[in-house]
Amino acid sequence: MPESREHRRLKEEAIEQLRRMGFHDDEIFLEYRTVEGIRVDVVGISPERRVAIECGDTYKGARHRILERSFDTVIYKPYTTPRRNVDYGRIQRYEEIEKMSLQELVEEKERRLKTVMCSFRLPRTLLH
Repeated sequence: MPESREHRRLKEEAIEQLRRMGFHDDEIFLEYRTVEGIRVDVVGISPERRVAIECGDTYKGARHRILERSFDTVIYKPYTTPRRNVDYGRIQRYEEIEKMSLQELVEEKERRLKTVMCSFRLPRTLLH
């Protein structure tokens, strides 16, 4: 799904907010993925602190608690219009992830990677 103008605007505001908080441009990341596999719109990571900023439609339940494990501060910048739809399957997955230890998450990622690698086969033309 393409990113809306409002979502881009919120991300630009988040970048400016992190700069005001003292983060340098090389410490600001867009579309950052956590160890748990959660994509965060904008993050600031410095030797002193880690800040996550979520833009647009957000769910503050299990997802928020998971982000709090990885970041010192979690900030939400919601859309100005009401929430349009809720992905209950994703919410349920966050609740499952929240219950897992970091070691379990790493093991799950390794299992998934092995599954993907095992299912990948080179075309016959590359084998000869």
